[in-house]
Amino acid sequence: MYAEGSTWQIILRSRSARDTEAIGERLAEVLQAGDVVALHGPLGVGKTCMARGIVRGLGFAGYVTSPSFTMVNEYQGRLKIYHVDLYRVRDVRELEGLGFTELMWPEDAVTLVEWPERAQEMFPPQALTVRLDWVEGASQDRWIIIGGHGADQREVLRRRLKEICWCSPLTPPDPT
Repeated sequence: MYAEGSTWQIILRSRSARDTEAIGERLAEVLQAGDVVALHGPLGVGKTCMARGIVRGLGFAGYVTSPSFTMVNEYQGRLKIYHVDLYRVRDVRELEGLGFTELMWPEDAVTLVEWPERAQEMFPPQALTVRLDWVEGASQDRWIIIGGHGADQREVLRRRLKEICWCSPLTPPDPT
């Protein structure tokens, strides 16, 4: 399964970094305070592009960068946004005492996490999953698989993404 643990998934094909950001902007329309978004995918596939789109979609107009060295960037849009990058984390114990648990259970914010597999056991079960992967044979194209819980969230998101005519709701090849 692509969006592991999800009760539903939406599969899209992005043709560029700008497309990926636009999908993120649409995804932001359904996010609420308390939501956590896990951004999975290989190095360079567009996790930060997706995060940039979500942050912009939540109303932040400034410059959005990867928090690779700072671990957390904070932005203020219509909601507070925490953008977390766990790429440099080798052991989940490194996060103890850093307030990471509070970021995973935000009451007044949205938390976006790149490289979430480094601390998967700390994620709330209702976290939204966004998995990005390269489309074989297409240098700029990537699959975006969004998975979550709750029929209402899925339906609103499906309608918002359907409005983006360049998104192809196609099924990616089975990786096995």
